[in-house]
Amino acid sequence: MDHSLLKQFVAAARHLHFAHAAKSLGVPRSSLIAAIRSIEAQLGYELFDSSAMSTQLTPEGQAFLVDAERQLDKSAKSAAASAAKPG
Repeated sequence: MDHSLLKQFVAAARHLHFAHAAKSLGVPRSSLIAAIRSIEAQLGYELFDSSAMSTQLTPEGQAFLVDAERQLDKSAKSAAASAAKPG
C-alpha cells in the first residue's frame, strides 16, 4: 500500500480528529478523508466508526494501525540502512 496513504491513516488514527490530522500533515481535510476512504475501499472494511459521537477506530482499524506503523517503521529503517551504506 502507498506510504503516503499509510502516513495519512496513522495521523488520523493518532489524532482521532480529521481536521487536526490534516493540519499536521499539511493537507486539506477533504484530501485526508478521501485517502481514508480509499484505504477502506482497498481493504474492504471501515477503519473508523462513523456511528460514534466522536472519531473512533473500529477493531479492524486498531489492528490496521499496528500493521501500518510496522510497515512505516520497517520502511524507515530500510531507508536509513541504505543511506548509511557507502558507495
